[in-house]
Amino acid sequence: NYSLGDTSGYQTDPYRIISVVDPSSGAPLRYLYESRPKSRIRQSIYIGNKIALWGTVADISARLYHDSWGINAQTLEVAERVPITSWLYVEPHARYYHQTAATFFHDYLVDGQALPQLASSDSRLGQFDATTIGLKIGMRVHGNDELYLRADSYQQTGNSHPANAIGALKAENLFTGIKAT
Repeated sequence: NYSLGDTSGYQTDPYRIISVVDPSSGAPLRYLYESRPKSRIRQSIYIGNKIALWGTVADISARLYHDSWGINAQTLEVAERVPITSWLYVEPHARYYHQTAATFFHDYLVDGQALPQLASSDSRLGQFDATTIGLKIGMRVHGNDELYLRADSYQQTGNSHPANAIGALKAENLFTGIKAT
């Protein structure tokens, strides 16, 4: 599957700010509202396949993504449906995601340096990795109807201590990420 998307218009988060910090201490001096490009072209290629082997069904997929903001991403996902009985099954699954940062992403801006025309500190536009691990337990109740219980654990990781951090920011966690169950 190939997907192409074109978005234009106001795309800046009107409530998101970015810190302008002191060049030696890293202390915030003032805050500016972020500014994002007014257009975005997104492209992705997705391939998926189900493979039946020895009574189990593996679901494998991969996705490559690129956009005009400079974000490139790769997603790999695998799940294996394993029958326990004719009406009960378990399905463990795992997903890995990697994303590069948008060209205008900054953890902060430095006072005295030329301010960029476009800037955002939104961590969703920064570089990060994410993993999802989960398990689904299901049972057939009638025909193709089924009931299932699913649990997932999701975790984002990124560069929490960039090498170019200045002053007190060297000791701060600049990417807190997300953990969810």
